[in-house]
Amino acid sequence: MEVLRNLRRKIKRYTEDIHFMRRRLKETTLWLNHTYALIKDLGANIHKNSKKILKAMSEGRAHNIHHFKDKMQHDEELMSLYISDVQRYHRYISEDRERINRYRRHIKKLSRQRQNLLSQIVAGIK
Repeated sequence: MEVLRNLRRKIKRYTEDIHFMRRRLKETTLWLNHTYALIKDLGANIHKNSKKILKAMSEGRAHNIHHFKDKMQHDEELMSLYISDVQRYHRYISEDRERINRYRRHIKKLSRQRQNLLSQIVAGIK
């Protein structure tokens, strides 16, 4: 009977862990989508500033070029930070999915063991 109780506890713990990881997976996916939106906005800003640089160059306004180049460089630095965040979020998501699948396999195995023990107990009673 103690063995059955232990199996039930393990199954419950794995199930709770899966629920926690699913919630964390949702949060990570939300952050990932938010970061993608930021990257898209930054890309638009970089494109806009590069057009302004070209326009200032064609009109011979050198002081404006430096201003737009500084803004563009700042946006590019932010973009590289966001891209590293995206890579980290993808790694978190893949690790959580692997762990969820591994825990599901454990739960199946433990459930089979529990079912086998129950059937042996029932067969022993008959």
